[in-house]
Amino acid sequence: MRAITNLAMAMAGLCGLATPSAWAGQLGDDLGKCMVKASSPEDQTLLTQWMFSAITLHPAVTPYVNMTDAQREDIATKTGAMVERLLSVNCRNETAAALRGEGATSLQGAFAVLTQNASRGLISDPGVAASLANLGAHIDQRKVIGVLRGG
Repeated sequence: MRAITNLAMAMAGLCGLATPSAWAGQLGDDLGKCMVKASSPEDQTLLTQWMFSAITLHPAVTPYVNMTDAQREDIATKTGAMVERLLSVNCRNETAAALRGEGATSLQGAFAVLTQNASRGLISDPGVAASLANLGAHIDQRKVIGVLRGG
């Protein structure tokens, strides 16, 4: 049960934004790599949707999002089933080895690997990448360069 609690904490904290080595050793990393390899494009899309649904709860972005609690719960239910499948079916041997060798924190590290992979997929989307790159159009580069020149 503690392992599942640790995984839930990792998911709730969006571990994909931190380094996997913060939680796990080689066995957890191997589990994470297995989860990435075993996850389909649809799984990666679902994981991206789950991360987005969690982020939308932050007060800074809530006013801009029209996601219902029912939609959020549906995404969480599907994501939970996907993670359960990856841990108990697709990567069963790796899960057992990681839990035996490194304990419950190995799940956090493995999930970090999985969410980092999904985050890379999100950011590499052409529309997302273009929007991120557009930030430069809203920065006065002369002011930034002026800092280097002592101005």
